[in-house]
Amino acid sequence: VTGLVGRAEVLSALLFMFSFILYAKNLRIRKFEHFARVESVPIFLVSIVCGILAMLCKEQGIMVLPVCMLYDVFICCKPGVIQCLRDKNLSKGCLPLVKRLLVTTLVIFFLLLFRWWIMNGQLPLFQHQDNPASFSPYLVTRCLSYPYIWFYNIFILLFPSTLCYDWQVGSIPLVETIFDPRNLATLFLLMVTTLFALKWISSFKKSNTCHHPDVIFIVFLFSILSFVPASNLIFRVGFVIAERTLYIPSTGYCILVAHGICLLVERFIKYRHFIVAITLFLLILLLCKTWTQNKVWNSRETLFKSGVRKLPNNAKVHYNYANLLKDKGHIEDAIHEYRLAIRLYPDHASSHNNLGTILNNTTEAIYHFEKALEILPHHQGALINLGARKFKLGNQEDSVRMLQKAVEIDPHNVEALMTLGSMMAELNRWKEAEHLYSRAITEKPDFAEVYHNYGTYLHLKGDIEEAVHYYQLAYSLDSQFSVSMVNAARGLRQIGRLNEAVSILDRALLLGRSSEALDMLGLVYYQMGRYSESVRLFEEILGDNPNNTDVMTHYAQVVANNGDVIKAEHILHDVLHRSPNHTEALHFLANVLGQLQRHQEALVYLEQAITLQEHSGDNGELENMYFQHGNHLKDLKQYDEALISYQKTIKLNPKKTKALLNLGAIFHLKVRN
Repeated sequence: VTGLVGRAEVLSALLFMFSFILYAKNLRIRKFEHFARVESVPIFLVSIVCGILAMLCKEQGIMVLPVCMLYDVFICCKPGVIQCLRDKNLSKGCLPLVKRLLVTTLVIFFLLLFRWWIMNGQLPLFQHQDNPASFSPYLVTRCLSYPYIWFYNIFILLFPSTLCYDWQVGSIPLVETIFDPRNLATLFLLMVTTLFALKWISSFKKSNTCHHPDVIFIVFLFSILSFVPASNLIFRVGFVIAERTLYIPSTGYCILVAHGICLLVERFIKYRHFIVAITLFLLILLLCKTWTQNKVWNSRETLFKSGVRKLPNNAKVHYNYANLLKDKGHIEDAIHEYRLAIRLYPDHASSHNNLGTILNNTTEAIYHFEKALEILPHHQGALINLGARKFKLGNQEDSVRMLQKAVEIDPHNVEALMTLGSMMAELNRWKEAEHLYSRAITEKPDFAEVYHNYGTYLHLKGDIEEAVHYYQLAYSLDSQFSVSMVNAARGLRQIGRLNEAVSILDRALLLGRSSEALDMLGLVYYQMGRYSESVRLFEEILGDNPNNTDVMTHYAQVVANNGDVIKAEHILHDVLHRSPNHTEALHFLANVLGQLQRHQEALVYLEQAITLQEHSGDNGELENMYFQHGNHLKDLKQYDEALISYQKTIKLNPKKTKALLNLGAIFHLKVRN
């Protein structure tokens, strides 16, 4: 597990070092001269190119060019600069330096111009959660918090104990008053920086040779100057702390530590072995820390668990861990983590949205979706999810409007297009649904779920063979897409291609013995006349999940077919006790009661099923219900009412032969009477 941003930062740091080394190694001072000259122009240009590439990897890389310029002026050309300062006049020998500085400055200018052009003249947009200090309306808070964050970055270099992949809101509380004890750390940082600055100024005035580069100044260049883009001083950054921004500054820190050890050894020669031993011990300790920290990045799970453990007050790490738990199916734990993230940061829109998606309580889920939209009115996920929930509750107009808004915000949002398409299909607005699904497929032609959802739409429309084709496309793109395999088998069962359905379901079961795949296989076996195998499969599912009402309904069908109609009736009543609006159970219970010649009771259940089915938009099943409704009425000799039901059947399917025959029979009876 590693982020692209982190890898880009590593590459930028490498190019930064290449650029500086090439620049520094290419400068030489000739005899009797005070200003360094470039030994090779091509190497100088390669150094500049490396600097450009460093910036293209990450913005921080551009700082290598100012670093090279200052190194050139204050280290390599120190004798000449000191002479010019003393004489208060520029000498002719400084012309090569001026040319180098001019070229490098022009490159920096054009790089900044190029960067500005790429960003369309705008700075990146961040949210409060990314960098709370920079969003504080109080100048005092910003002035106190920024230096403390700088100190914390240095502390991480000195003592890398608390490391985390994401430092956002809550990671470091804001310093809001001058009485906050953390200001002592800022004062300490200011004192140390001042001492180093005074030390460098003193050494600069005393020495005019470039043979012993000023270590303190080099540390300043690498540790402080290179960190400026990440400091919030020039522009707002999108993080509180980002450990990746310390890759380049850490080189300056390493130089300082090495220089300090050398000074200790020189000053305390008697204890040099002890100093070396302590240094080696610290190196081994840090190597072990690196080894253990690398293990944190083994997987999403280890990474996110580490974040929760290291920064328990960071809402973002709880949010990420909740997403992982949700993906793994640990819903209760995910709900707990989302709630914790919201408690730590109530204005985190995505936490509200994601929590809403996994809550069974519709009222509470809608509250969280609406809260997300209150925080972020254009949150597309919340618009889609709230629209979908309200659509199920029958608030179709508002739902469609929300999804249309989501599509307007981002016309390329495939999820919004698919959800709106499914709504249009359920509203029988077939042309609009077709258009939306076509757009979704165009936007993401290699996305399996698009083809699966389009197949579902075709299935609902009654175009079964075409639906099966798109289900097959879906699982050909994603070989683990077992849901699409089950739906393909459902379609094949409906059109009588039972052997193909069995083959696909066998493939789905290799991925895992899901209740959906076993249930569908049981139905296919039932249709093939393999009743004992069908019963065995349904009993296997009910053994693991005795409350699965769909499987109970299908099991009742098999039991009734085996002649035990009374047992089937009991099972179906149990289903309806658990789920009163289970359309399939209502429909089949009407069939069972019809077999028992209890037609009046059957009509009650069948009419309830018809009402539910009319709202679902599945006309294929609705025609069968109307046909059976007519049959019950015919058996009760209520011919006028039966006539209406058969006419409704033929309106949905003009080729329904049995309905036409029964219709003819009723007309014949009416003529005779």
